[in-house]
Amino acid sequence: MASGTTESRVPSAAFALSLASGVIIIFWGIMPWLFLANFQASPMDGMMGGMMGGGWGAGHWFIGGWLFPLSLVAGAMILFGAIMMNARPQETRIWGVIVLVFSIVGFTGMGFSILGAILGIIGSIIALGERNGR
Repeated sequence: MASGTTESRVPSAAFALSLASGVIIIFWGIMPWLFLANFQASPMDGMMGGMMGGGWGAGHWFIGGWLFPLSLVAGAMILFGAIMMNARPQETRIWGVIVLVFSIVGFTGMGFSILGAILGIIGSIIALGERNGR
């Protein structure tokens, strides 16, 4: 190319899939918090008035209480990896490994987070297969 012109770069499939993965995992990581923030468990919920951890609020938090933040962190790291994969195409394989690791961690989420994790794994495999940053 002549000097003074900018090279137009087409985003790769690895970038697109990884970006979609990060957005889906973050979105579905936030959804339970938004839903449960509006739901107050009453003392009468569940068995024995909620004392045994029954009821929707307590049971739902027990099933995935600490997994929600973990999936949010995984989604953020996937999103960061996807952006860096596009910004620094010569380092696509490094960012592909990061996306792969955090996509596996993304399986800790519930609902459509699993779809996001699968998309991230596919995107990272494509990134690992690319030669010299496209």
